[in-house]
Amino acid sequence: MSADRDNGKWLASAFANAALGQAAVGILVADISGVIRYANHAAGQLYGCDPESLCGRGLGETVSGSVSTDSCRKALDSVRAGRPWRGRWVGARGDRQSFRCEAILSPLRDDASQIIGVLLMQTPVTADSDIAVRVREAGRMEAIGRFAEGVSSRLDGVIRHIQDSVASARGKLGEKDPLASEMDAALTEAGRAASFLKSLLLCGRCVELKPGVVDVQSMLDRIASRAREHGDSRLLVTLHCVDRPYGVYGDVQVIEDAVWGLCENAMESMREGGVLALEVGNALVDDAFVRLYPWAEKGDYVRISVKDTGRGIPREVMEHVFEPFFSTKVDSSAFGMGLPVAYAAVKRHSGMILIDNDDGDGTRVQLYLPRNTEVETKTKSSGNGKTVLVAEDEEMVRKIAVRVLENAGFGVLQARDGEEACDVFAANRDSVDLVLLDVQMPRKGGLEVYDCIRAARPDLPVLFSSGYGIGAVESGHRGIQANSMVQKPYTPSQLVAKVAEFLSVSVTG
Repeated sequence: MSADRDNGKWLASAFANAALGQAAVGILVADISGVIRYANHAAGQLYGCDPESLCGRGLGETVSGSVSTDSCRKALDSVRAGRPWRGRWVGARGDRQSFRCEAILSPLRDDASQIIGVLLMQTPVTADSDIAVRVREAGRMEAIGRFAEGVSSRLDGVIRHIQDSVASARGKLGEKDPLASEMDAALTEAGRAASFLKSLLLCGRCVELKPGVVDVQSMLDRIASRAREHGDSRLLVTLHCVDRPYGVYGDVQVIEDAVWGLCENAMESMREGGVLALEVGNALVDDAFVRLYPWAEKGDYVRISVKDTGRGIPREVMEHVFEPFFSTKVDSSAFGMGLPVAYAAVKRHSGMILIDNDDGDGTRVQLYLPRNTEVETKTKSSGNGKTVLVAEDEEMVRKIAVRVLENAGFGVLQARDGEEACDVFAANRDSVDLVLLDVQMPRKGGLEVYDCIRAARPDLPVLFSSGYGIGAVESGHRGIQANSMVQKPYTPSQLVAKVAEFLSVSVTG
């Protein structure tokens, strides 16, 4: 009986070796430490050497470049934890050449289900096949974009009319009016509809970009603060910035909407808590990168990464994730526009997007935006010695406004409410060149502060900021300059441009 069992094991082992040896894909078997113990004939062809010569080498020695080395390390960590890994990396041949491949790593277990090794299967990826897939994806996205354009163009005017009408009516109501809360709710929903429509228009390439210098640091600060405010109490939001400065020239609002949409996706996948990690740094797309992704354009980029520890994206739906309306969420209210908007945004800025996904173990989306070194080397204007008083009760908004204006070279005074704004102005009456007032503040509203300032200096330029539109400041007040509203949420470039316009100052950088 024992002899029969031993013969059965020998036959099974012989059959397995024969099957592995004849397989068309490259197969490597390594021990738990990552040292190769077996290589089949196809693996030898991939690496341009005798299969036996691969044995004894570490898996990390068979890859080329830092990106692939990092992928290999993550793959081994995943397999040691009992999770299969699938991805792409560049293999290093013995003749100093390299090849791109799809790699699948799986844990090998003994009879007691203990992990004792790693099975690696590699399939070469040709540039032609990879580009063909991208061409098909681009064609599908173009067709979907045209459909989105047809739908959204017919609704755009309707929603804008609703927003303007409700904002105008809301501006005439006091805070204690019983209809005020209903108007606020209507404005919120109208804003949500407008945001969704803007996403559709962007996917249909119907949004005209408003390029300017993107303050990446401030943008990500806002997004991180917004995520902490909207996320679950068990959600940890981190922001890591390296390799400053980051030179990007583009439409700030479009880029910010794209990153925020990715954050919403990430938070949705972590309803019971987790880590949302934002990271930004400079990235060089070189020959090694292009070998891995042949459709990529070489050059200098700014890379913005959004990483979560959620459930990941199922592999069977990965090819659909950039399609508008496609969503893996069970919540029927989900629009399914996060990744499509990010895709459209980076394409409009001549960038690219990558997804690093571990099914069941989180997702990382990376946006690559062309780095503009000219933006980084420009000298900032001194603001011609101009001083701006910022009165804003929301601390985060006030801090961002102050930093943006200081970075643009202006002197800045600040106040936390209307009463303090009047006091700060009185103490610096002759040195203030412009005042930025939030319309709704504690103790004194923006319009009351405006009256106080006008009584002392009728010629002083005053800007208002509000989320309710220009109708919130026009009612019953004379002397307010036309186009004096900075609509919330405003971007750094919009704020600096409006201040510069009212002061007739040329501001760069």
